[in-house]
Amino acid sequence: MEELTASLLDAEPLRPSNWPELCIYRVPKEFRVFRDKEIKQFTPRLVSIGPFHHGNQELQGMEKVKLMYFKEFCYRTRNAEHNLVKFAADKRCEVERSYSETFDIDHDRFLRIILLDAAFIVELFLRFSDSQTHAHGNDLILSKPWLIHAIRLDFLLLENQLPYSFLDEFIQFLGDDCPPTFLELACNFFCLKFKGEISMELKEVKHFTDLLRTFHVLPILKAKSIDRSERPSTVRERRTKVLHSAKKLDEAGVNFKAIVPKEVGLLGIEFQKMKGMEHCPCFNLSWLLNCLPWFKCLPILERTQPCLTIPQLEITTGTELFFRNLVALELCHYPSESHYFCNYISLLDFLINTERDVELLVDQSVIINRLGSNAAVVTLIKEMGSQIVIIPSNCFKDIIRRMNQHCKNPWNRVVATMSSVYFPDIWRGTATVLGLIILGFTLWNFIRPFVLAKR
Repeated sequence: MEELTASLLDAEPLRPSNWPELCIYRVPKEFRVFRDKEIKQFTPRLVSIGPFHHGNQELQGMEKVKLMYFKEFCYRTRNAEHNLVKFAADKRCEVERSYSETFDIDHDRFLRIILLDAAFIVELFLRFSDSQTHAHGNDLILSKPWLIHAIRLDFLLLENQLPYSFLDEFIQFLGDDCPPTFLELACNFFCLKFKGEISMELKEVKHFTDLLRTFHVLPILKAKSIDRSERPSTVRERRTKVLHSAKKLDEAGVNFKAIVPKEVGLLGIEFQKMKGMEHCPCFNLSWLLNCLPWFKCLPILERTQPCLTIPQLEITTGTELFFRNLVALELCHYPSESHYFCNYISLLDFLINTERDVELLVDQSVIINRLGSNAAVVTLIKEMGSQIVIIPSNCFKDIIRRMNQHCKNPWNRVVATMSSVYFPDIWRGTATVLGLIILGFTLWNFIRPFVLAKR
């Protein structure tokens, strides 16, 4: 009994979950396994950052490169190694508390990990920025575009991070030799272009995964002033907000319009419909615009068309990695806020049910398919969507509600069918009009004797 009591008292205490620095998580097993198959989009393939994947034998090839970059960084900053070690030692507790797990790593080894990784990231960002104005020569990484792309993907992994605040302070060793801020260097490396002043808006970014999420979330927060403290909804509430597929929306007369995602982020989705058209769908002149497309220059006619505006999505081999890590970040770090990317994946899951839906979205330039087949896109979206079971209040709920109302009105389907079958272009539209005229004369010739007889 005494031995049991002693072992319980000597046991290592649980890690506090309310530390303010906590922002880097080990992805839960529920998100790492799908249908008894391990999802590999959470594990780095080339370079490890931070302690989670340090020591992975498959990633040891980049350790020598990190050491070389560390020496180059010391030469660039004209700082002795012991100054950087002292800085890292002062920040060790803060950095360690950023992770969701404790590590069985001694003090010196932990400092070596975060020092080499921080120097590697900052030196790489500086070289990448310089390479845009000067030749990069024989640089081991910058001379290979595929290597830059692979490293960029590894930098997006939730488990493969250093705290942003640590990196931001680390770059200050450059002094006046580094005019760009670390935020500008990071945005440049990830090809992110924010509108206006960005330093104040992104001062609370946690790490690179959070930076990518913030880039896409900020525009929708500014445009719609969404309450970020919305309470989670129940499963029943989520299931009532089912949206029709892209093909069904097309059959109901909804047009799809692609916009540049760099301007509004991936979440800038809008459903545009002229006020009053819900009650008077017969004034939808889509058939006229199909036959006479030059009338689209008239704003009044263009606004009569129901249109779903979606930022263009390029689906590549890195798309699944991007979405899965952002979804994992939202579920781990933002449990009580709107899960914007969970909502986005759910919306895509509704829109894409079959290959015909993908074909329609590709034809409308909403999706750029780099996977080679429409079936691969359907499989990708369905697998990601099936793992999102319970999400907080949907930030697209108003869009879904309005589109569902549009599809419920039978007149919208009648007008859409008339536009697509009888007035798809000027030639068939002309034939339809002539046919109606001939039918009118035929009917008149048939009833004319009876009309004249009554007179």
